[in-house]
Amino acid sequence: MQGQLENTGTSDVYSFTVISDMHIGAETSRLTKDDKILAQLIERFKACDDVVLNGDTLEISHPFSIPGKRDEVLDAETLQAVEKRIQKLLPRLKAILEACPHTRFHYMLGNHDGFPIFHERLTEFAKNHANLNVYEGNVILGDALFVHGDLVVPPKYYKTGNTIMQDRLLNKGEPGAMEKDMYRDIYDHLNQQGELEGITRIFIGHTHLPVVDYRVPGATASFYNTGGFSEKNTACIFTGKIQNNRIIHLEHQMMSPPGLNIP
Repeated sequence: MQGQLENTGTSDVYSFTVISDMHIGAETSRLTKDDKILAQLIERFKACDDVVLNGDTLEISHPFSIPGKRDEVLDAETLQAVEKRIQKLLPRLKAILEACPHTRFHYMLGNHDGFPIFHERLTEFAKNHANLNVYEGNVILGDALFVHGDLVVPPKYYKTGNTIMQDRLLNKGEPGAMEKDMYRDIYDHLNQQGELEGITRIFIGHTHLPVVDYRVPGATASFYNTGGFSEKNTACIFTGKIQNNRIIHLEHQMMSPPGLNIP
């Protein structure tokens, strides 16, 4: 499922939060280790009309050393283990949904939870939870496009995470040359696919590196990256308001360590 969220083009004001790379269930995730952080997030979710979980919300692939490709073919033994993993983690998602019954959740699949078997199980799961929608590609909310990142980040950047991180630290918290090239490639890809008509903001995750209002030269939309809840806790949570199909207010809360923040 992908497309535009309903009711955001009216004169009514809608509030939203976007977050990604929670990796609930992973040993390296802060949300696995500390229930207090998740409880704080749930309180934030309760105050919103819409919450976009922008990929890698549940950690499905990591325990099995699966590369995290959406089209990965799993052998029978691994498939059975993944099924058990899914049944173990879905109650964590259920608890979030039931704690926020008046909030609409939009679950974007990522590379750690985008396997066909999980997509199938999650779609069935959503039938029993009216406040959950599941998306495999991207979704538009107002004048913003949300996509996890593994679908748009070119493969050549997959193994350069540490280099990009080092560049960020050396560059006083702003994207370095390699990261800027990556965002240029992402923008060009989305633009060539005709995805950016009427879009002024692009929200992605995947890289675990927060970005606030970064625009490549000549672009018509700015990038916002929600970071991630890894051991380094580089999460950046965006909250905003939408009216008449456009974002009229946007703020963010950095949870990243000093040196990675972007002013």
